[in-house]
Amino acid sequence: MNEIKVFYDGHCPVCVRSMNLIRTTDKIGLVNFTSFRDLEKADLPVQEDILERSIVVETKDGKTFTGMHAVLKILLRIPELFILAAFVYFLNAIGIGEITYSKISASRYSILSGSCTGNCKVPEFISKQ
Repeated sequence: MNEIKVFYDGHCPVCVRSMNLIRTTDKIGLVNFTSFRDLEKADLPVQEDILERSIVVETKDGKTFTGMHAVLKILLRIPELFILAAFVYFLNAIGIGEITYSKISASRYSILSGSCTGNCKVPEFISKQ
């Protein structure tokens, strides 16, 4: 199985914790993480507004996946998380994977309220919801 690049929101406490958990579980080293906030706009794999709303996975052949489909790509590369991959696959198969992801993503700055260390900038589209 090939390596993938994961682009996540480094200002989001839920995202950072999730990526740290996955990073410690990935014993094979197939998942490489980068906060899109640390990159120049020219180096982003997709438009910044997409990254503001969703995790993005880029494969070696340049294909990109967002949201729950990106989550599935990550989980399939970590044997310890295959059971979660099956659950995410099921959610996607019955058509509620992206709906579920969107709801979590839209509330990600409030899920762990109080965990912001001062650099959390709530994107405008989230703060208006």
